[in-house]
Amino acid sequence: RTARGPTGTIRFDYMQNAGRMQIDNGNGVLFETSWSMAGSGSIHAVGPVGSLALAKTAEAVDEIDDPGAYEFAGHSKHARQGQIVIFRNQHGYALVRIESVLAGPDYGDSHTEAVVSYELRLTN
Repeated sequence: RTARGPTGTIRFDYMQNAGRMQIDNGNGVLFETSWSMAGSGSIHAVGPVGSLALAKTAEAVDEIDDPGAYEFAGHSKHARQGQIVIFRNQHGYALVRIESVLAGPDYGDSHTEAVVSYELRLTN
């Protein structure tokens, strides 16, 4: 699935397409995000080492003044509903808030699905 625009919301099945979801601002700037199952109400964000951070205390993207100030360590982050994952690449940052997660029949949900809202903050 591909989300389009500098801000928005997208619903996708994180167990399809190897967990990939792309964000395109309409001008070819692309953030490739990757997700995997973590359990009821949570999800794993996955990327190259140093490419993602978890904004543990922020509840909304407008609370984040400088996304580069967060700790970009490791290659995965465990995020719960309501938390924000920050993806970083050569274009800047994608702030992705986990709105809801369905974890499938093993966890009492009918299917697997994530709903995220996002905001792009480009540096160039």
